[in-house]
Amino acid sequence: MLKQVRRSVIRLLPAFLMLVSAAGVFAQEKTPKSTPVKLQPTPTTSKGAQKPTTAEQVVETSIFFYSGGRATLDQIRKTTSEHGLSTITGADGRSQQAKYQRFIIRGETSGKDRFRLDQEFPTARFSLVFNDEKTFGVFNNTVFTPREDAVSGFENQIFHGLDAFLRYKVNESKLELAPNEKLYG
Repeated sequence: MLKQVRRSVIRLLPAFLMLVSAAGVFAQEKTPKSTPVKLQPTPTTSKGAQKPTTAEQVVETSIFFYSGGRATLDQIRKTTSEHGLSTITGADGRSQQAKYQRFIIRGETSGKDRFRLDQEFPTARFSLVFNDEKTFGVFNNTVFTPREDAVSGFENQIFHGLDAFLRYKVNESKLELAPNEKLYG
C-alpha cells in the first residue's frame, strides 16, 4: 500500500508543480506604463552636505567589523603562530619551496614586538629574528647579520602589513587617504 501511495504522489507531483507555476503567472497584474520622471539635482546646503570620510574613520570601521572593537582585537592577537609552505624565487630565476614557521609575541608598539621566522629549505635551515628593534639571523645555533635585502624584506612584512594598519594608533602613525592612481604597463 505504501508503494502505491508513493507512485501516485510521484505521478501527481509534476502536475501539481505546473498548476502552481501557472497560477503564479496568471496572478501577475500588468502595470500601467508610467511617464519617465525627470530627476532634478538636489541643492546642497551647508546643513545637508556630508563631510568627507577620513582615513581614521575607514580604519576604525574596519576594525569594528573585523573583530568587534579594539579591546577584542588586542585580546585576540597577543601571540601568533603560523605554519605553512612558501615558494621563493631566487636571483637566477629558479624557485624553491620552503617550509616556514612564524611566531609573534605582541608588545606595546610594533617596535617592541618579537618576531621569529624559521625557514627550512632543502639545503639549509635558518631563522630571522626581530627583537628590541634589531634584526639578526640564526644558522646552526650561530648568530649572524643577514644581508640588507633580507632584512628589509623581513621588516617590510612587519611594518607595512595589515597588522601595522590595524595598530596605527598604538604606533602613533598618521593615516591619510590618497587619490586613486592608475598605473599602466
